[in-house]
Amino acid sequence: MKKIYDQNLINKVKEKYKIDNYFSKKYEFIMIEYEQGETIINPLEKTSYIQFVVEGTLLISFIDQEGKQTIVSQSEELCILGDMEFVDDLNPMFFAEAKTKVKTLALSLKEDKESLNQDFQFLHTLLNSIASKLKQSSTNQFVYQSVEERFLYYMHYYCKGSLSSIEEATNYLHCSRRQLQRVLKKLCDEGRIIKEGKGKYKIKG
Repeated sequence: MKKIYDQNLINKVKEKYKIDNYFSKKYEFIMIEYEQGETIINPLEKTSYIQFVVEGTLLISFIDQEGKQTIVSQSEELCILGDMEFVDDLNPMFFAEAKTKVKTLALSLKEDKESLNQDFQFLHTLLNSIASKLKQSSTNQFVYQSVEERFLYYMHYYCKGSLSSIEEATNYLHCSRRQLQRVLKKLCDEGRIIKEGKGKYKIKG
């Protein structure tokens, strides 16, 4: 983990990802860089920051009572870490691991929490973030009858009809690459999805 305090660089990143749109007040961020494979948050350690992931791929998961890892999400989309911990001041519920090099913009909970608690634009952002994680978590635990059904649900609701990563899909669906490839071939043969390139598919229609 490397912390960066260069405000000129931070302001450029804030502008690029329109971070100020998530707040109604002004805050002084720091940037944090994580190496591939580094654990960003875990349930055994309280988090000191609320972080906006602006670059890199993140894997968020939790361990259930049977010791099984359940994937909540894996994506390159901007997401928030520390949202649930902001609300209840407890240790994190999830593990977050950097699948690639990751950069975040971070606010200190110790220094900024009082002000953030009065920032309605931020609280609205926080609510959306928590709702998204809970939805994905509960969906991942829902038992569908087949890999095909889970895949089609995943395509419709989380890929918006377009698949771009086989690896991400297998992690999310808890299936092997071979199982997913069989499903992809079947759906292509039936004309329900269209192959657009290597590892890229979209729902027809």
